[in-house]
Amino acid sequence: MRFKKISEIESNNYSTVICVVHTVLEPLKTKGTDFVTTLEVSDEDKNQISIKMFTKTPRFANFFKEHDIVKIQKVKLSKPGVGITGHGSEVEVLANLNEENSKVFVTESEMEKIKCLKEASAFIKKNQLTKVCDIAPNTTFSFIGLLLDIKEECSNLAILTMVDFTKSEMIFPIIQNAAFTNNMTLIIKVWGETQANEVKNLQIDQIYKIQTLKIGKIEHILEARISESAYTPFQKIEVADPEHQEIIEKQKQFFREAQPAKTADDFLPEEFKKFDLVKTNQIKKNGTYRIRALAVSNFPFKPANIIICDHCRSLYSTEIKFRKTKHCLNTEDCNPYHEKIIKVHFKDSAGTLSVVLKNKLAEKYAKNIALYRSKELDCIIMRNKKFNFLTDANFID
Repeated sequence: MRFKKISEIESNNYSTVICVVHTVLEPLKTKGTDFVTTLEVSDEDKNQISIKMFTKTPRFANFFKEHDIVKIQKVKLSKPGVGITGHGSEVEVLANLNEENSKVFVTESEMEKIKCLKEASAFIKKNQLTKVCDIAPNTTFSFIGLLLDIKEECSNLAILTMVDFTKSEMIFPIIQNAAFTNNMTLIIKVWGETQANEVKNLQIDQIYKIQTLKIGKIEHILEARISESAYTPFQKIEVADPEHQEIIEKQKQFFREAQPAKTADDFLPEEFKKFDLVKTNQIKKNGTYRIRALAVSNFPFKPANIIICDHCRSLYSTEIKFRKTKHCLNTEDCNPYHEKIIKVHFKDSAGTLSVVLKNKLAEKYAKNIALYRSKELDCIIMRNKKFNFLTDANFID
């Protein structure tokens, strides 16, 4: 029996394929009476496809696992990159890349195919995660990158912008004045009302792993998507993980190469030079100071709206919690006003300093957190009543 390669699957004829499982989406109820189980698979030629198997019952629940070698009969192409099985969904797990022996009796031709897949397994295991520079059209892949932005387009669609600090050679960099050009950024559309709501809880400037990303035709941007049926929760990559450290090192290298001849003083406005540099631990009394420090963290992740009244000394916000929250008394002398704030922790060789950014400065910082946390900033700090406020900084894009 001749087994077809993924590239040979046709839309008008059924084929039998033997391939390696990368991702399993457990049975989901369709709009009708069937259940659909989805496998993301590849063959020895590194081609990938998503195969949907429809059954009357969820009989494939907990049936497959990563790196299984499976034989799937009666597969045809429904659209580029997506295959479906015929009636009955005849599927058999023959072996696993990580196990020497086969799971069932296999024919000579099946054993030959298994051997080919195992020989290609070094590529398969390594390339489950795809970098921006390696993304190819009409593929399904996993990705680890830094989250730059979240946009809520509508109730069932959220759009993410991510980078891993590599560049695609398939795209000409037409956006030259942005911190990141269009051949570096991966735009991800997350469909589904529940999924879009979950995505809104992700944190800007954090590193995540995303699975089952699909990309079609590549033109002037890299735009991938996650369908409602293929969504799996994003995995936050912790600081101690090697993947996190790799992204951070690439980030530092990117900004060093982008401005190789620049020093901190090259970005310093003349009015900053009126103030002598001090260390963070020297800021103790009311006054104005200049520090050169690295922004290491911030809260919240986007500027929060707060309501302040100086007359009754009230402070209130629906977005963040303060230790002492107090609503305005709304007396004749009250004049409550709104401000946007974000608290940033700056660190130098002497220690850390908590600084409040307000309104335009808060919005400026929040728009490009990754950039401003990659280098030391010169900051003008005003200390008043034990609080430190940023009045200016060399936010150079």
